Amino acid sequence: MVCIMGISVVGCKSTSPQRGSSTILPIRTTPTGATVQTNGVTVGVSPLDIVLPRMIGREGLVIKIICDGYEPVLTTVVSRLSMEGFVFLFPRLPMAMILDVPAGPKGSSLDLIPRSIDISMTPVSLPHVE
Repeated sequence: MVCIMGISVVGCKSTSPQRGSSTILPIRTTPTGATVQTNGVTVGVSPLDIVLPRMIGREGLVIKIICDGYEPVLTTVVSRLSMEGFVFLFPRLPMAMILDVPAGPKGSSLDLIPRSIDISMTPVSLPHVE
């Protein structure tokens, strides 16, 4: 196992103490090639990784996945306080309170739920004709 500058390789845990204000949301679909939209705007074709802010509004972010011949899928991504975020911020809180500065980047104590989207799409049912 090798660690180079906080980047983990072959299962080695990262040594980087940073949690940023954004994170990556992996989106995988079966079949691949589905169009992925957020707020009605196409952001790419699956499989893809999208960068999102950790702090998403109370209503969440609606992800719509569409593919010809398959039922569309709607998923809502929300922000929640995470244990990893709490552990990251806890040692920084006393100094941040004294200096009246943020303990970390905005939203760094949050994680997105779900952390990844892995969808098996359902084929569209055609009406039975007799």
